[in-house]
Amino acid sequence: MSFPIADPAACTPSSAAIDNHERVRAYEIAAYLSAASFPFDIEGGPPPNPVPSTDITLNALVQHGVHRLDCDRAFLSLIDNRNQYICAEMTKHQSLTSPDPTHPLLLGTSHIALEWGVCPYTMSIFHGRPVALPDSPYIVADKSYFCIKDFREVPMFAPRPFVAGYPHMVSYMEVPLCSISGHILGSYCVVDNKERDFLDPAALATLREVGDAISSYLNLKRVEAGKSRSERMMDSLRHLVGSGRLEVTPKSGIIEPKAVGQSPFHLDVFSSASQRDLGTRDSDTVASDQPSNVSGISINTYHSVQPLTFRSPHQAVSPSIRKLTPRMILPLHLT
Repeated sequence: MSFPIADPAACTPSSAAIDNHERVRAYEIAAYLSAASFPFDIEGGPPPNPVPSTDITLNALVQHGVHRLDCDRAFLSLIDNRNQYICAEMTKHQSLTSPDPTHPLLLGTSHIALEWGVCPYTMSIFHGRPVALPDSPYIVADKSYFCIKDFREVPMFAPRPFVAGYPHMVSYMEVPLCSISGHILGSYCVVDNKERDFLDPAALATLREVGDAISSYLNLKRVEAGKSRSERMMDSLRHLVGSGRLEVTPKSGIIEPKAVGQSPFHLDVFSSASQRDLGTRDSDTVASDQPSNVSGISINTYHSVQPLTFRSPHQAVSPSIRKLTPRMILPLHLT
C-alpha cells in the first residue's frame, strides 16, 4: 500500500554489495512482473480510474486474504529500489474482472515512485538492513512482517489522505513475497478501516499462507513462460534448419547453403561429416548394403548371415580389403 514518506533516502542502497544485489533482484522482478501480467505501458502515479488486474487467478488469490481475515482490502506489490508496482488490489466486494463503483479501488494496477510509500521501510526491514523507523509503539516489525496497528496514532501517517480520507485506513499488515531463488520481490499486505489485531498468530499465519500461495502461482507462471519461450525458439530452429537453407560445416563452423530436401537429422549428414573429418573419399567407402567380390573373395556386408569366404587357400588378400569400414569386418573362412 502507498503513502508519502518524509525521507526518500530510506530506499537508497548503502553499498556496492547492495547495488549488485539490487541488480540481480531487479532482473527477477522484471520476470515476475511479466508473470503477473503487469501492463508495462501504463503511466506512473496513482491512476484516476483504477482497474483490477487482468489476471483473474491472481485477483482471486489476493482477495482470498481479504475474505479470510475479514478486512477491507489487500494489495500485491513488486518493489525494486525505485518503484512500487501494484500488480493487484482487491476489496471484499470487488469483482474479479471489473471495477466496483460502490467500493472503488485505490490504486488498482499501477506503479508509483518508491518514496511515496512505507515500502522503503518495509523492504529494508525484510532485507535485514538498518533503517530509522518512526518512534511509535504502533509500529511493530521484523524480517518476516511489518505491522502498523493504527495509522491515526502515527504522526507521519495520520494526515495522509489515505488515512484522513478514503479508504480511511487504520490497521496495516505486510509480509514479504519471495521468488523461487529466494530474492525478496515485494510484499502482500492487507488493510482495514478499523483497528485490528493483525499480530494475532492465526491472522499472521493466514497472511503468510496467502503470500506463499501467490508466490507459488507466480513461480509457476514464470516457469511456464520460460518453457513457452524455449518451445518457440526450438520451433524456429527446426523451421530454419528443416527448410534446407543452412548447414554448419564441422571443421570451420561456417554456415553454408545446404541441399534442399535433405533432413538435418538424416544419417547421411553425419556419415558425410565423418568422411570429411577422416579425409576419406566417397570412392574409398564400400556400400554397406551391397556385397562385393574382390580377387575371388566373397565379401558380405554386416547384414549378411554368411561369413566372408576365401575360394582358394593360395589366393592373396586384396589390398582393397583394408579400405573396409569397421562394421564390415567379419570372420573369414577358407573353402
